[in-house]
Amino acid sequence: MTLAQFIAKYNGQSVDFDGIYSYQCKDLFSYFNRDVVGNQTYIYGNAYEMFDNVPDNLYVKVINTSSFVPQKGDWCIWKQEYGGWGHIGMVISANVNTMDIMSQNSEGNQNPVNIKEYNYNKVKGFIRMIGGNMGKIVWNGDVAVIFTDGQVREMSRDFLQKERGATGNESWGFVQECEKYAREKYASDKTAIENLVQGSKDKVTEINLLKKKNEAQLAEYNKQVIKNNELIEMDKNLRDEIVDLRLELSECKAKLAEKPTGEQPCTFIEWIKQLFNRKD
Repeated sequence: MTLAQFIAKYNGQSVDFDGIYSYQCKDLFSYFNRDVVGNQTYIYGNAYEMFDNVPDNLYVKVINTSSFVPQKGDWCIWKQEYGGWGHIGMVISANVNTMDIMSQNSEGNQNPVNIKEYNYNKVKGFIRMIGGNMGKIVWNGDVAVIFTDGQVREMSRDFLQKERGATGNESWGFVQECEKYAREKYASDKTAIENLVQGSKDKVTEINLLKKKNEAQLAEYNKQVIKNNELIEMDKNLRDEIVDLRLELSECKAKLAEKPTGEQPCTFIEWIKQLFNRKD
C-alpha cells in the first residue's frame, strides 16, 4: 500500500488493530507498519515507546531538535509526559513551528483518525520507514544526514551502482551503503576543511613574518634615507664653500694685478694667509 492510499483509506476512520483498549493512536501506526512498511511482526509498547521499539532495519530515528523539519510520512512520537502514554501520529506537512498530524485519539476520547495542527512541545523524535518514496536518513557521528529521493537515486547511479553493483531498489542494505558513503564523504570533507583551515593559519603566520621583515627593512631604509639626506646637505655645503673659495681666489688675483711695478708678488703661502687672515 502506498502512503497516499493509506491516508485515503484511514483518514476519518476508527481503527482497533489489536482489539485492546479500543481506538488508540498506536492502532493507526500498527496498520501503517503492516500495510505500508510490510512488517508482519507486531510492535509492542505504548505510543511513547515506539521510538525505541521499532526495528532498526525498518525505521530510522531522529531526535527532535529546533532545526529538524519532518517530512510527509514521518511518524511523530511524543514523550510519556504527553498524556501519560505519549502520542504517535503521521506527519502530513510541517515547518519549523508547527505540524499537521494525522492521528487517532488526538483528543484523548478515542475520536476517529483526523488531521490536526500541533507544535513541537514534548515531542521526543521522529521515525521514518526505510525504502519506499520517503528518502532515507543516515547518521554521521552526531550529524543526521538526510538524503532525498533524488539524492539517493543520484548516489545509486554515481557511486553504488557503478562501484558496488547496487540497483537502487535495496532497502536496509542500500541504506547501509548510503551510510558508508556518507561517513567516508563526511570524513573526507572534514579532513579537507581541517587542512584548509590549517593552511589558512600557516598562510597568516607567513604573512605576519613577512610583515615583520618588511617593517624591519622599511626602518633600515628610513635610516639610510636620513643618512643620504645628511650627505646631500654636506655635499651642498662643500660646494658652497668651493664657490666662496673660488670667488676669494679671483679677488686675490685681482689685487695682485693692481700692485705697483717692481713690488714683489705675494707667494702662494702668503696668499693663503691673506685668504684666511692669518699671521705668522
